[in-house]
Amino acid sequence: MDTQNNDKSILESYLKSDALASQRSISLDSPLKLASRGKRIGAFIVDSCILLGAAVILNVVLWAIVGTHGIINSIFEDYKLQFIMNTAISFLYAGYFYSSMRATPGKMIFGLQVVRETGETLGFLKGGLRDTLGKNISGIILHIGYLLAFFRSDRCALHDLIFKTKVVEKG
Repeated sequence: MDTQNNDKSILESYLKSDALASQRSISLDSPLKLASRGKRIGAFIVDSCILLGAAVILNVVLWAIVGTHGIINSIFEDYKLQFIMNTAISFLYAGYFYSSMRATPGKMIFGLQVVRETGETLGFLKGGLRDTLGKNISGIILHIGYLLAFFRSDRCALHDLIFKTKVVEKG
């Protein structure tokens, strides 16, 4: 008897989570309209400027706190620490915005969204990894991974292929 109630509550919670997931997905009745290459470039520039500004502010604040106390002679000489901080900022930025709003501020300005191939919203981890690990892989050899979007009919860059995402016009 207790097992039936437990099975029923598991089924109810699954159905509720499935209903929430379907509310957060784009209607698949109409095909997804792929983002133009120009809008993607514009969104990339805006997001890069935001992330650069955040990194500069964080580096200056950390230099003021840590550098003046003699813990590290110069935080700007420790490139590993800078790389870790910048990657963390980018991960948190992308993870938060993709999982909650489907778009970073740059993509919002240009009316774009990043979704799974099925039209569903990205999770925090997948969104963060797409923009850190995936984009680093795309740019590793002369940015060839980014250039794929210019030559493919589905306009997917390498990081989109790796993480099974699409950049689409907001519908």
